[in-house]
Amino acid sequence: MISSSTNAKTILENSTNISTKIGCTFEYNMNTLVDNITISGTDIVAENGAKPFKKLFPADAIIKSNRPLGAGIKYAITGDVATNSYRNPKSITYPMTFRTYYPGVDTTYKYYLTAKSTAADITLTYPKTILTNKIIARFELSHSTPSTWTIYGNGTQLATGSITETFATLPAKNYNAGTVTIHYNGTSWTTTEPSTPSAPVSLTSIRLTASAVADKYIGIIEFSPRWVVDVSDRISLLGISKESSTGADDILPIGKVSANSLSLGLISYEDSRTVQSFDKTFTFDASKIYLYKQIQIKPYVKLYFTGAALTDSNGQYEKFNQGVFYCDSWSTGEYGDIDITALDSAKLLQDTLCPSLICEEYSVPGILRRILDSIGFTNYNVNTAAAESSPLSPKFWWSDDSKTVWQAIQELCRDAQITAVVDENNVLQFYTRDYLFNTSRTADWSFRLNANGSALSNIMSLSKTDLASANQIKILWNSVTTNEYAGQAQPLWQGGKGWMAALSLDQNLYTSDLVGAFIKLSSITTNDYEAGKVIDEYSGYLVIDSEIIEYDGIEYFYKTADGSTVNVIVENNADVLKFLGLGVVGSDKTGRTGRVRIKTRGAFGTTIANHYAAAQDIVDSWSGYEVSWV
Repeated sequence: MISSSTNAKTILENSTNISTKIGCTFEYNMNTLVDNITISGTDIVAENGAKPFKKLFPADAIIKSNRPLGAGIKYAITGDVATNSYRNPKSITYPMTFRTYYPGVDTTYKYYLTAKSTAADITLTYPKTILTNKIIARFELSHSTPSTWTIYGNGTQLATGSITETFATLPAKNYNAGTVTIHYNGTSWTTTEPSTPSAPVSLTSIRLTASAVADKYIGIIEFSPRWVVDVSDRISLLGISKESSTGADDILPIGKVSANSLSLGLISYEDSRTVQSFDKTFTFDASKIYLYKQIQIKPYVKLYFTGAALTDSNGQYEKFNQGVFYCDSWSTGEYGDIDITALDSAKLLQDTLCPSLICEEYSVPGILRRILDSIGFTNYNVNTAAAESSPLSPKFWWSDDSKTVWQAIQELCRDAQITAVVDENNVLQFYTRDYLFNTSRTADWSFRLNANGSALSNIMSLSKTDLASANQIKILWNSVTTNEYAGQAQPLWQGGKGWMAALSLDQNLYTSDLVGAFIKLSSITTNDYEAGKVIDEYSGYLVIDSEIIEYDGIEYFYKTADGSTVNVIVENNADVLKFLGLGVVGSDKTGRTGRVRIKTRGAFGTTIANHYAAAQDIVDSWSGYEVSWV
């Protein structure tokens, strides 16, 4: 949801004329545009000279693409896990702002770690001159919070300061936690972002230092120089497509995962094109605008009104960010028209294969959390109701490492009825069914057909489609060829193989034998499915006389090593394998007792009655009458 000041909302609700202007910036990460970067940092060295953290916490991790936007993922080290810092990962919610996992050589996401009680000092040296007007350093605050940091460029100090956000006071939903950002404003470097990006400076190296923390490690997630370019004066078209729910033709109202897309048109009519595709062999030129995969595109809208916090040549304004998009494709016309297509953070998930994971009895939000953390994606939030009941908790869930993270999320959200969408603040928001249908929540915006006081009507058009879907069933099927050229017509539907069995009642069954009681049966016929296994399913229905009885388990026995016999109820094939493993080996050491457990008497409206095992009992149940013929 786009946040705004109260004054801005009032302007939008009450004004018939408003003044706006669109804009957009490109942000380049130099670590992705330049190869062969030299990284110098201190490795942790053991007493025997080994470097145990070199593969677990490599220094080159900080220049990788698609880094987390903030702290939140901690890898456990002996002596660095605080008491009560572990929470149940299977739960729907996770009360702490960071999650603790075991590190491993094969883990997808990694970050850099200094030695204990040692100051951080890491330098990036580039093989050619880079351009930058913004530098980002991200710290993993779950290990420690260094009191001071300093950033250098070409050996000269650019900026220094303290990390004001400590973990103890860290907001639960601060997705930029542990991030230090400095901006060049044209004369100096500062932590205050300028209203308009300044011309970049040229550097060949940058260095980051942070003060030591006693008996603690310092985790560094990312260190990257950025180049921000304002392309607002070149925009010919800007359109954003947003979709956060299913369409009218879908059976279920939620359960869809969608990605927002951006269509951006730029103009470059110069003889020597200013906007051009980037090649890593290029020497950077500050007068050019480069097109390259994964550059961040940040569109925005300015709303002008008196009293707004920001000011430009057109007056006072408030800025509304429309999201963060990543360049996916572009085309250049003959006369300098450039058409760009970009996607939100979903593109990063669409380009990343899901790691091999298995989760036992995790809630679906817990699985989603595990998937995203495994690839270092921290900017997500699961919105749940106060009394949440909708998410599933499958017995087992495992990933398919041939599919992308986005595909895994789509399948989970569809099955658990969860909607997911990336908002304008670049946060992947998950909404459960209970949360979306919670009518007690306060509305963020009111829609009006007619004016209400000073608030004007804001419904331009309204269309309604009635779709009866509560009892709707969607059947997916493949058509079957039935023409004469096929040689023989094929059936439209064919049932699977089923079994019927005839059994003998070996023990009287009375009307008092209800749920939980047993029926004693023996075989009259056998089938070729499995010798001696007359009842094919572990749950089903039995017909005795005119009564239908539902059963939900078959009694088995197995013998232990001491010769004793144990009777158990089997409800599925997994139970059979389990009890086979508990018993001793031998064909006569395990098997069925012939009893099945009753679930329902008189199913489908049939009448509960006494059923007798032997003919004598049937005869004894009759009442004799002496008849005299006169």
